Amino acid sequence: MVVRIISQNYMKKVIAINIGSRNKKYAYFEEGEEKSKSEFDITETESFRIFLESLQTDLSEMILGIRVVAPGKLFVENREIDNEYLEKLRESKNVAPLHTDLTIKEIDYIKNNFNL
Repeated sequence: MVVRIISQNYMKKVIAINIGSRNKKYAYFEEGEEKSKSEFDITETESFRIFLESLQTDLSEMILGIRVVAPGKLFVENREIDNEYLEKLRESKNVAPLHTDLTIKEIDYIKNNFNL
């Protein structure tokens, strides 16, 4: 899976994703400069697709960063969201269900619909 937390070393083209309890926010950066941003209601299931289409650029050229609100040291550091990370995130749902569940749904949506 290629979904990653933003790394300081790879900042050419980045989509930053922030899933809150009421909305989803997306921002697109090139070379560290914000080029576009959008906000959607949390109920909008196709928000990532809509945002991506508005950019008119290829997803394969980008890094995705997603803000994760979850307890534990594993979730503090920037790192790739691999299967182990996702499993630990699922396990933490009981401690921070409001944000964690929505974040997992967004990661799964992107992973399943964009071949990541």
